Amino acid sequence: MGTSRVALKYMTRFRCLADKCEDTCCEGLNVDVDRLSYERLQQAVAGNATMQDKVTRLVVLNASATGVRDHAMLQMDAAGCCGFLDEKKLCSLQSTYGEQVLSDSCALFPRSISQVDERIELSGSLACPEVARLCLLSDDSVGIVDIDASAQPRGYVGKQLKKTKTDAYGFYLDDVRSLLLRILTVSEYPLSLRMAATAHFAHRIGEFYFRGSPEFDKNWQACEKRMREEIEMIGQPELWTDMKEQFFGRRHFAADALAFVASALDSRLKLPAPERFKGLVSSVLAHYRGEAGKRGEGRPADAMWEVYEQRYTLLSKHFGADLERLFHHYGFQYWFRDWYTASDRLLDHAIKLLGRMGAIRFLIGGHPDVVKLAQELASAPAPSKEQRDRFSRAMIEAVQGFVKAVEHTPPYLRIVDNALTSTEDPFSQALNFARLL
Repeated sequence: MGTSRVALKYMTRFRCLADKCEDTCCEGLNVDVDRLSYERLQQAVAGNATMQDKVTRLVVLNASATGVRDHAMLQMDAAGCCGFLDEKKLCSLQSTYGEQVLSDSCALFPRSISQVDERIELSGSLACPEVARLCLLSDDSVGIVDIDASAQPRGYVGKQLKKTKTDAYGFYLDDVRSLLLRILTVSEYPLSLRMAATAHFAHRIGEFYFRGSPEFDKNWQACEKRMREEIEMIGQPELWTDMKEQFFGRRHFAADALAFVASALDSRLKLPAPERFKGLVSSVLAHYRGEAGKRGEGRPADAMWEVYEQRYTLLSKHFGADLERLFHHYGFQYWFRDWYTASDRLLDHAIKLLGRMGAIRFLIGGHPDVVKLAQELASAPAPSKEQRDRFSRAMIEAVQGFVKAVEHTPPYLRIVDNALTSTEDPFSQALNFARLL
C-alpha cells in the first residue's frame, strides 16, 4: 500500500501574501536551521566576504542541538526580526540566492507536515494571518481532503508515528482523534458542553489509557473492549442529557479560570514579544481590570468574570455563529495538528486546549475594536456588514497574535501548560475552563 496524503481543506487554498501581509513570519518566531540547509547556505555565500560575515553573525550553531533539524538557529535583532529581512519585508537571502538556500523551517512555514504510518497529514500554523483567516472564517475550511505530492515541499515530514502494539497510546491515535473531532461537530449542543464531553471521555479512559500504561500489557483484549465501549457511548443521547445536567448544574469556578488566563497573559508581557501583541494584551487587561474596578467590593476575579460574562452575552447575540465557527475550527485544527500523544494523558491535552481557547476568547472580548462594537450594538437590533467585518478582523488579530507569541514560544508555553495541568483535580479544572466558552 502506497503513501496517502491528506490536508485540512484551507491549506489547499493557501498562498503566501509576502510583502502584502500585515505581519511577517520573519519576526517574533524562533527559527531552527537544519544541517543540510546550513551547509547549502555556506556554499552559496562562499566568495562573498560581506555576506559570509553576515551569515556567520546571524546563523549560529546550536550548542543544545538535539539532531540535524536544529543544527543551527537564526539570531534575531533587538526587535525580534530576522537580520536577513529587507525593507520590503522580504527575505534578502531568498531574493539573492533563491528559495533553495532557505532552511526547512523558513521554506515550509506556515505548513505543518506529519506522518501516521503511510499517511501524510498537512495543516498550517495560525501564527500566519492568512492561514488564520482561511481556517477560521470559512464554513468548509476544516474538512479533510486528499492532496498530491506537490503539497509536500522538499518531501519534508516533521513528527512521525508508526502505530504498534508496543505503544498502545499511539496505537489508538486515529480512533481517539476521530472521536474528538466528531464531538466538536455535534452542533446541537453548545461548545462549552462539547468540550466538557471531551473532558468526560478523557477522564473515563484515563484510568487505563495514558502514556506508558501497563494495563494493555496485562490484558490488551479487555482494554480494547473498554475503549470501544467508551467511544460508542459518546453517541448515546442519554449520555449527553446526563452530561448537560451535571455540567450546567454543578458549582463552577470559571472566575478563577479567567483569573488564571489574565495572569498568564500578564506574565507574557514580561518577555520579548511582537509589539502588536504586547499592545493588544496591555489594552485588553487594562479594559477588563478597569471595568471590574467599577463594580465595587468583592473579589477582583469575580468582578472580572461578571464583565466577561456580560460582554459575551452581547457578543453571542450578534456574533454567535462567527464565534462558534472560530472555536470549532480552532479546536479541530488543534486535535488534527497537535497530536494528544505529545501529552502524558489525553485529559492533559484537553486542558491545554481549553486554556488556549479561554485565552483567545478573553482577548477577543476585550479587544479595543470589540469594546467599541459592544458599545455600538448595546441597543442595536443587528450588526451591519461593516461591523461584522470589524469583528472578524479583531478575532483574527487575537488568534494570530496569541498563536505567534504564545504557542510558538515553547519555554513559556511549557510553564503555562504545566501550571494548567498540575492540579489535584484535572477533571474539575477542565470543566471550569469549559465554562469560559
